[in-house]
Amino acid sequence: MGRSRRERQAEVLLAMHDVVARTDAAVAPLLVKHGLTPATAHLLWLVDPAAAPPSMKALAEQLGCAPSNVTFLSQHLETRGLAFRTRSTADRRQRVLGLTDAGVAARAAVVEQVARHSPLADLDDAALDAVLDALRAGRGAP
Repeated sequence: MGRSRRERQAEVLLAMHDVVARTDAAVAPLLVKHGLTPATAHLLWLVDPAAAPPSMKALAEQLGCAPSNVTFLSQHLETRGLAFRTRSTADRRQRVLGLTDAGVAARAAVVEQVARHSPLADLDDAALDAVLDALRAGRGAP
């Protein structure tokens, strides 16, 4: 008899946790080098230097936290010279988070380290697409 749906879900969740834990371990030395925590590294990753700086509100929504938490994390990045907050040019009521040159370099290093040392690094394109599709479906994203 096959495994139940709940058993398969539990196996998937355990595998996801393992991938995250192994990725965190692989990137930990680089985070220390840049004075980052996992939370500040996540925020740094969310700020795409090729796009318009995101609002603090949008970042809070992406992180699933209160705006005050994003302010705290942003201050951490600013203290290390990796980011800056400024008024949005589109809506002066909003503040946005941008990256300094050092922040762009730190973000690129983190992304490269994760890509190179993640347990997913050796998956082919079809497998990566399947994982991404499954994860997007699981969170209700297109």
